[in-house]
Amino acid sequence: MNKKIINLLMHIPVGVVAILAAWFFSSDDVPAGKPNYVLLSTIVSSFWFLASFYEFYSFLVPKYLEKGRHGAFWLYAALFGLILMPVVMLALVQITNVAALSMSEYMSGQVLLPWTGIALGTIFCGVLGLLYRKLVTRIIEGRT
Repeated sequence: MNKKIINLLMHIPVGVVAILAAWFFSSDDVPAGKPNYVLLSTIVSSFWFLASFYEFYSFLVPKYLEKGRHGAFWLYAALFGLILMPVVMLALVQITNVAALSMSEYMSGQVLLPWTGIALGTIFCGVLGLLYRKLVTRIIEGRT
């Protein structure tokens, strides 16, 4: 079988798991009066999961880690996981109106818990992307 087809088939479960996990977390505790809440929350969460996963899988691992640039890898991983993705995610939940907190609450000290959760989730999905990259490389290319 062609390596590109195998690679594509190996990514179908990633998308399915991301959408199912996003739906699982989005369908819990639906606020009244928001008919599109589950759909929008699932889309935003799926984007977050997949962006975090593929940032590591497609960019950070091949560009830095596989080339032995460990310091740059950890620096960019920290910037992505602790700053960029939490900012993007908090902006998306505000734009789509699926946020648990209002904008004024985010600007207060209450943002620490959501920020930490987003950062940990981003790092978790990123580590999965790193591990999946290693697995796919081993299977497709026969490398270690």
